[in-house]
Amino acid sequence: MVTWSRRRWLAAALTMGMVSRSWGQEAQVDAVRLATTTSVDHSGLLAWLAPQLRREAQVVLQVLALGTGKALAVLGRGDADFGITHDPEAEAAFLAQHPGWLRKPWLIGRFLLVGPKADPADVEGRPVTDAFVRIAETDAALFVSRGDQSGTHARERTLWAAAQIDPRARLGTRYRSVGQGMGPTLMIANEMAAYTLVDEGTWLALQGRLPNLEVVIASDPLLDNPYAILVRETAWKNGVQDPVGRAARWLWEAREAIARGFEVHGVHPLRPAP
Repeated sequence: MVTWSRRRWLAAALTMGMVSRSWGQEAQVDAVRLATTTSVDHSGLLAWLAPQLRREAQVVLQVLALGTGKALAVLGRGDADFGITHDPEAEAAFLAQHPGWLRKPWLIGRFLLVGPKADPADVEGRPVTDAFVRIAETDAALFVSRGDQSGTHARERTLWAAAQIDPRARLGTRYRSVGQGMGPTLMIANEMAAYTLVDEGTWLALQGRLPNLEVVIASDPLLDNPYAILVRETAWKNGVQDPVGRAARWLWEAREAIARGFEVHGVHPLRPAP
């Protein structure tokens, strides 16, 4: 497990524009540092898991919620104990560069394309790549990108590429890259009445605050959203003797129960990875 001074951890959090959060920490449990994507935080999943981790694994999480790209950078520097991310290509590159780490498939959600209720590009219910083409071709359509090297941003880039479109070149000022987490990006898209890509859990958690937006595409194979746990092999093998391995193993082994139990406004947005 990474051993850090409180000052060093806080300095890193401030540098990344985030403040770490820990839930339920008490003297008899171990604290481990998790670098993760904002979607598992903004959706409420981490807060829901926290008391179970404390009770079942005797672990509390100190969370640095970032986009996946930044979370992987934190892990690569050795500045967190383990990670939860959702960008398989970036994760594969990380593993190639950092021998001794494991990727454990965890949960699968889905991305949603949301947009203004007027749907100026007429994309509702279409294949998602067709929707991106129509957004590019419709002068009245705006698109807000997270632009933060997150897993959601990576999937957005994949969708533009599948549509054979350079969004900056084709949309010009209609394409807004905001460099924000999922929650703030949704708020900006709502204010602008723009399209954006979002994970389902965060959408369900925040949709009541987004009166100008609605889901326009929810079903497309390209919208599958796989989450994985990244952990050092030594911690994983040590299991219960290592707080990091204990936390990672509990999360992975409980993935079916997590998928069944976690819900947002009556909807279960996740399923277990095989």
